[in-house]
Amino acid sequence: MQAIHESAAETAKKVRKALKEAFPGVKFSVTSSTYSMGSSVSIDWTDGPSRQVVQDVADKFKSATFDGMTDSQSLHGYLFEGQRFIGASYIQVHRHKSGV
Repeated sequence: MQAIHESAAETAKKVRKALKEAFPGVKFSVTSSTYSMGSSVSIDWTDGPSRQVVQDVADKFKSATFDGMTDSQSLHGYLFEGQRFIGASYIQVHRHKSGV
């Protein structure tokens, strides 16, 4: 299966939509970054769902994994609607608590 390359911003749009469907009413900030050796998507929100359940939704869209033992990245892409995409390498989630 031929992979479709997309920008980190395009990956972020898919992540944003998946989060909206999974957690209606929760306001997420989903941003993308591109840098010399790759790209990433960052998700921020306050209160609401736990970090792990958001990570579980978001991880479906990450295109790479990093092996600290060998200091190497493996690019694998992700499946979406029956096609393989290669977009943002990593997805980071940051949950904030109000009043802290």
